[in-house]
Amino acid sequence: MSRRTLLSAVAALAVTPAVVAATPAATTDAELIRECDAAVAAFKAGISPALTYPLTFTFAEAKPYDDEADRLLAISATHEERAVMMPALTRAGLAAKARMLVACAVRKPDGTIDPDCGCDLAWALVQEVMHLEGVA
Repeated sequence: MSRRTLLSAVAALAVTPAVVAATPAATTDAELIRECDAAVAAFKAGISPALTYPLTFTFAEAKPYDDEADRLLAISATHEERAVMMPALTRAGLAAKARMLVACAVRKPDGTIDPDCGCDLAWALVQEVMHLEGVA
């Protein structure tokens, strides 16, 4: 082995751990995607038909269902707040945020996003990004 080859190998080894150690945090949105997925899952569980009850229920009978829905929606809101504070570093992270925002949006009875939420442009942009990324 020549001296030049040996020095090149040692230099490569010296740099490699720093690059490998820096890569996951700098180029992935794994934590952001987990937060978005958790927000969506808790939101869907909170509005689940399993938590609906007959209109004939008394307040006392309905309270456990309402309490569970409130608990799940609070969990969703916590994950959503965390995700909103994390910048998306990749297209996958951006797509996860878009899925979360659309899944947790205020809906009208016909299922469309409620325009009274005051964010028509934001929702339109989110839906366009989702379309461009192939997730809509």
